[in-house]
Amino acid sequence: MNYRKDYEIGEYAPLDKPLVELSNDMGGISFSAQVEHNIFLQLLSDSQLKIIEDRVKNIQENISLILSYISSKFPNVEILQLSIGGSYGYSTDSSIRDIDFNVIVKGSFFSYYDMFDIKELQQKLDTKINKISFMIFGEENLKGKVKIDDSILSRAFMHTDMTIREGIVMYLRNIVVWGQNFCYVPLNRDILKMRIKRQIFQASLLIRNEIGQEYGLDKQRRKAFSRIKEAGILLSDNLFDRLKWFNKKFNPDELESLCKRITSKLEEA
Repeated sequence: MNYRKDYEIGEYAPLDKPLVELSNDMGGISFSAQVEHNIFLQLLSDSQLKIIEDRVKNIQENISLILSYISSKFPNVEILQLSIGGSYGYSTDSSIRDIDFNVIVKGSFFSYYDMFDIKELQQKLDTKINKISFMIFGEENLKGKVKIDDSILSRAFMHTDMTIREGIVMYLRNIVVWGQNFCYVPLNRDILKMRIKRQIFQASLLIRNEIGQEYGLDKQRRKAFSRIKEAGILLSDNLFDRLKWFNKKFNPDELESLCKRITSKLEEA
């Protein structure tokens, strides 16, 4: 099979400074304190924030079980932080059925895996979840001290440079549920712009049905829309007013139009 690769659209700038820094304190950060630097949460209304806060509390009530899923697969890693990295942490869409966790561990490390056998957790969460996933990063790799193979193959598409791709947005997007908190790190605009370009590239492939055929058209367009929405937020383009009217039947022409709009804004940034 010929795989499309996200680096077709360009390479990331060399990493000359850390993408992520962790504080020495373990936990204790309030949800409201995280909202202060989380640009995804800042777009939500008070009622929407309450939904996300309740989700976070529910996860924290079951944190020992979630951490055991990681330690049972990788018993030798030292976990420094667990955070929510996907839409479960900022979207109130009731159709979300998975939780994407980002994990930071000591040393140099990368792994990604999905878990479907989570019956005990499903019984304890207030929301209906079919799957959880863990993307695990080494602290040394996020600091740029060590390079590691961090690619992920997904059917006909290859995601590369996952440490850089995810590390650049952790402080802006993730919600810490356990472990050491994030410290502020100056944003590398060149790396952020390349992440957005790659997201739009993948969204365009989904819209044109070049990848993701196994999902079906509806889910294919939802995935494209999710990537477009994130790109708009990262560009501070305030796309939300326009995006509110979208329903489940996404129009490919509208999605392509949004891709072009973001690409144009990216060139101006």
